[in-house]
Amino acid sequence: MRYIFIVLLLSACASKPQPYTLTLEQLRELQVTQADCARIDLVIQRLEQNQTNAGVPRLDPGLLPEPEREYQARTRAAVWALRIGCSNPDRYRVL
Repeated sequence: MRYIFIVLLLSACASKPQPYTLTLEQLRELQVTQADCARIDLVIQRLEQNQTNAGVPRLDPGLLPEPEREYQARTRAAVWALRIGCSNPDRYRVL
């Protein structure tokens, strides 16, 4: 997640006409950790902006074709994993 976050952050600062967008494969491999809780608002904002940049509208998943549905689902899962996990300090605890 740190690598992906850094890439997203750097792409936001770069003067490219097209912002960097995560692929579906990268979203499949995305993992959130307790370290992401320190900047939860920024990470969530970047994930939601990434979905917009990918051209996946925020619609009822039943109205989307399968690849876009999965893209949206994985984005929402990461967002909610952060929201729920950061509210529970033991969620990401390593035993």
